[in-house]
Amino acid sequence: MFARLLLRDFRLVKIYTDVDLAFKVGRTMAVGYSEVSLHIPGILSLKEKRRVIKSLTERLRGKFNLSVAEVAGHDLWQAAVIGLAVVSNDRTHIRRVLAAAVRQMEGTGDVEVTEVTTEVY
Repeated sequence: MFARLLLRDFRLVKIYTDVDLAFKVGRTMAVGYSEVSLHIPGILSLKEKRRVIKSLTERLRGKFNLSVAEVAGHDLWQAAVIGLAVVSNDRTHIRRVLAAAVRQMEGTGDVEVTEVTTEVY
């Protein structure tokens, strides 16, 4: 949920706690996101599309511990845009997690990845 708030506002927000060791030692927070455009062949209704997208998003959440949501193409039967978000203090880790999640989507037979946009801040 925290990552979703950051991506919606397109700005980084520092959260301070009582014992904030990360900022005391000079570490910074990094946020990465990917927008993945999908083609879903053989779908004849929005109900079928919801089933495929829900299965995909739950699988990604469980395996990679990232935020996942359908961000565009809600009313299109055979197309969707999935947003992925990761928060970490290591930019390399973020890139690896996002790349692995996209590979996982490409490996399923349910969807075809047509475009991927990735940014790390």
